[in-house]
Amino acid sequence: MQYTLSFARAVSRYIDVRMTLPVDFPSADQQEDFAWVFSLPAWIPGSYLIRDFAKNLVGMTARTVGGTPVPITALDQQTWQISWQSSPIVIDYSVYCADFSVRTAHVDLNHAFFNGSSVFLRLHGLESVPHLVFLDDVGAPEHWHVATSLPPINTDARGFGHFKADNYEALIDYPVEMGRFELIRWETLGVPHRMAFSNPHPKTDFARIACDVARICSTEIRFFDGAPFTHYLFLVALDAQGFGGLEHRDSTALIFPRHDLPLLGETGMPPAYQRFLSLCAHEYFHAWHVKRIRP
Repeated sequence: MQYTLSFARAVSRYIDVRMTLPVDFPSADQQEDFAWVFSLPAWIPGSYLIRDFAKNLVGMTARTVGGTPVPITALDQQTWQISWQSSPIVIDYSVYCADFSVRTAHVDLNHAFFNGSSVFLRLHGLESVPHLVFLDDVGAPEHWHVATSLPPINTDARGFGHFKADNYEALIDYPVEMGRFELIRWETLGVPHRMAFSNPHPKTDFARIACDVARICSTEIRFFDGAPFTHYLFLVALDAQGFGGLEHRDSTALIFPRHDLPLLGETGMPPAYQRFLSLCAHEYFHAWHVKRIRP
């Protein structure tokens, strides 16, 4: 399973996706009546409401690698079907990304943010196989860099390139941020942590934030007698007044007002900054409770 994502149409808020289906499935004795079924999720883990992500999917076409068109049959508003072909099938589609939230996807010339549940079609029957992703830098704004916990295979200095998820469930649990951001790093009890701030105030006291959040991480790791991840990433989207967070297996996506973060030279612990630290602590806690500890 492989997906290629292009950001050349960021100015129009589109991510263009190419999905390549394998030819070694199903077995030869099942191929005659076999049909590929694929769908987009209707909800995202951690936010338990129907979101109808498929409403933002447009322009879907399918063809063989030789260029022969393959008909697509819609089974419902988020599920499609195509017949098996003897050569690899390529599915092209675009995703309109205009929702600035932690749940879906948002793209413009300043940045791109997306959750896999808004972008990656699920191929029924092959959810458990490795899923490969190529983030293409061709046409993307030159100032963009990539921040994600999606495991890299081969990436360039800006973070674009090839990635691999163990399965579909893992694939949609790695949010991705692209753009110009401030990246801070620290290590807590041997676990590397990163925090990427998009669109921050230029005088934000990042060193203070790193110190304060590191203390939270240390407390929670000690409470649970160890971390369930080998690294962790905070993705922090800053704007005028937004607020929210969503947990993932080894990362979290946050939205917070940029002017509520401490600036260089400021002291004390104002309620607005306490609110940010509380948000970080809350979503980090979910790495254990909800993501690993379940009924």
